[in-house]
Amino acid sequence: SSLSLSLTSRYLTMLPSSLSSFLSVTWLLSLSIAGTFIGHGSIALNGGEGKWYTYLKVAGIGSEKGGYLIKLIGYIDILVGLLVIIQHPHPHPALLVWAAVWGLATALMRPLSHESIWAALERAGNFIPAVALLCIVIQDTDAQQYWLRMMVYLFVVGVIVSLFLRKTKILGNKNKSRVFVKK
Repeated sequence: SSLSLSLTSRYLTMLPSSLSSFLSVTWLLSLSIAGTFIGHGSIALNGGEGKWYTYLKVAGIGSEKGGYLIKLIGYIDILVGLLVIIQHPHPHPALLVWAAVWGLATALMRPLSHESIWAALERAGNFIPAVALLCIVIQDTDAQQYWLRMMVYLFVVGVIVSLFLRKTKILGNKNKSRVFVKK
């Protein structure tokens, strides 16, 4: 009985360190990226959400090609999510750049399709974990600063451009079809 108590207490004291190594920052970021991409990819393979077709229209892609493209994006998203987990703790930097840029681009489609700018901001969790993990993986302070600045600039420029396009009526009127206006 005292032997089992001693073994139990020994293993209980080991639990926090094992748990903390499992729940390291890189694991949390990898799981966040994988969850985002595998989740969105699975939704896309099931036909996507209706508003996703609006985002494709803003990009100039009609509904006839949209269904095929959404499924292709679904496969790519799932692959990205799986690769981030498989390559843990050091996913390839190009994979993380893709995840960050794609996450940012899809977030910026919201204001371009007449959703609130806040709809883009709330999706920061779709691209910031990839930037954070990229900074950990590359371990080069200059490169880290470059990618952090690049993502901030891209986000700010994207917001400004989308607001400009909405104000100048280059994009369709909010009350009409949400595609580019041909003049």
